[in-house]
Amino acid sequence: MLKDFQNASSTIKVNITPEFARHVLSNHNADNYRKMKPDQVRLITRDVMENRYTLSPQPISFTGAMTVQDGEIILTKDNQLLDGQHRLKACDEANKPIPATV
Repeated sequence: MLKDFQNASSTIKVNITPEFARHVLSNHNADNYRKMKPDQVRLITRDVMENRYTLSPQPISFTGAMTVQDGEIILTKDNQLLDGQHRLKACDEANKPIPATV
């Protein structure tokens, strides 16, 4: 789902696919830990659609340790989204991959 293209000490830079974004939002979103802000999603979606989205300095983060296998991030049921829901939703709505650190 996600291809690792740069390892850092505690984060990995990846391209988030719309499929992965949908998977995380549906299966790893801790019962929508925060209310989604439609205006924020709309702004990010517009930037993605217009090729103006840039890598956020804030990583998309999860509870628990993630596993990287064959260059792909593997999430377990213990990995719940902590930060990044608006970026993931925008990726899904734009139906385009976005760069991110996780």
